[in-house]
Amino acid sequence: MVTLAWNPVPGATSYNIYWSANPGVTTATGIKISGVSSPYHHDGLLVSQTYFYVVTAVNGSGEESPASEQVATVSATGGANLYTAYCAGCHGPLAASTIMDGTPDHIKAAIAANTGGMGTLTTLTTDQIDIIAQLLPCH
Repeated sequence: MVTLAWNPVPGATSYNIYWSANPGVTTATGIKISGVSSPYHHDGLLVSQTYFYVVTAVNGSGEESPASEQVATVSATGGANLYTAYCAGCHGPLAASTIMDGTPDHIKAAIAANTGGMGTLTTLTTDQIDIIAQLLPCH
């Protein structure tokens, strides 16, 4: 998840977000999310992917302002996103996870021992493993 926030624009009744995984996003090239407010939580993104955004203000007549400066952010810190990306395929949805002993140390040991093919998760950082462990229903 990425959280976007911006300062209010006088006269704006809503905002549009345009986003892309490619730099140089514009209102013509980005994927539009209409009628949002600040802060906006953009869910369903890939973990560790950089995303690019511009925002426009919309007034009561439906007129859209020029786009803001482009910003970029990486979706990497959401524990639920991390679990979905790296664990759900084998262990099911977070709320019904089959992980029985999900302490950070046990997760790291399972990765190191390649338990159930977990050796592919060696790119996870200690912080990411800790975030995942904190969310597990076994705790």
